[in-house]
Parts: sequence; structure tokens; C-alpha cells
Amino acid sequence: MGRMQRLSFTDAKAAVSCFPPKMAAIAALGVSCGCRIAEILQLRVGDVFNEFGDFRNPVRFPKLKTKKGRFGRKEKFASDWRDLPVPDSWQPLIRRHYNREIMRGHGGQEEYLFRGSHGRALSYDTVYNFFRAQLGPYHGTHWMRKTFAFEMYEYYKGKGYDTLNAARLVQKLLGHARLDTTLAYLGFEEAQINADLNAVFNR
Repeated sequence: MGRMQRLSFTDAKAAVSCFPPKMAAIAALGVSCGCRIAEILQLRVGDVFNEFGDFRNPVRFPKLKTKKGRFGRKEKFASDWRDLPVPDSWQPLIRRHYNREIMRGHGGQEEYLFRGSHGRALSYDTVYNFFRAQLGPYHGTHWMRKTFAFEMYEYYKGKGYDTLNAARLVQKLLGHARLDTTLAYLGFEEAQINADLNAVFNR
């Protein structure tokens, strides 16, 4: 994860626009919501679209890293899920994939939104290998989450938050238990050290 690179927001939008519908929809959720790829791949159609085909917003994502093996009714185990809004401009990419699934005779509420073989959830390896082939060796799946983190950090900094508070807000959005994990996503481990060394010793 540490070596995985992000894309600029402009490059991310350009790349996603060239992806096939299924991968574009996955990237749309990853970039605009900052979800883990495992959370995205576990989504059912009914988590994103209701029985009438209307987009559910916010989307309810499973918190797969925090409550292992206890997934059942969302109403019963509400703490195992988190609701995240999908920005309007990214929704058409997800709907395009959903419409293709409907045309192929799928799209039932309990079906996986991103189907792999035999109706199972699409595999992590399939997504990882696709992005690496399209974007380069340091862009497996974490590029989406890192892009989200950096863009939100820059946004909060632009609103006047100091470095620490901006990072803490991003930490909350990502669902990280530890701030140092968020700082690694933001690239502070190397960039900040270099900046600090120059500030101290180039006087």
C-alpha cells in the first residue's frame, strides 16, 4: 500500500472516462467516496439502487475491516455499515454499468453489483490487474482511495484548516483507526520529512 500512487483529480476523471463500464463504476465509487476496494466489491445492487431503479444516496457500505464476520441485517448491526454520499457527477458512471447489467438479465436486489464468474462478487485480483495494466505498476487499487484522501485534504486546507486538523478530517472520512495510516495515504512520510530537513538544515 505504501508504494501505491494517487492520480491528480484531472487525471483520474480522464482515466475513468476511458474505462469499460464496470471498471469505470468501481473507480467512480473509489475516487468519490474513498472506500476500500473490498467494500465496493461486496456491494449488492440493492445497496445502490432500489427496486424501482432509483439511485440510493447515500450508499450503505459494509465496514469490512472493523466488524469481521458479523454481517447480517443492516438494521440490526448498524455499526457495521457506514453511509456515504456519491456526488451527482459520478453517479452516471455507476448507472451506466447498472443499466448494462439489467440488459443482460441481472440487476436483482440481492445480486452483486459487480459480478464475477458464477454470480459471485468480482475478484480483487481482476480489478487490481486491470488498473495496473491501464495506469502502471504503482496503481493497483489503492490509487482511488489515495486520490480521494489527497483531494479532500487539499480541500480542507483550502478552507483554512491547519495540517493536523485537515488530516484528522480525512482520517474520519477514510475510517482509519490511526492517524499515521492517514498520513501515509497523504504521502507525508516522505514529502514532509524532506521538507522538514530542508527547513532545518538549509538555513
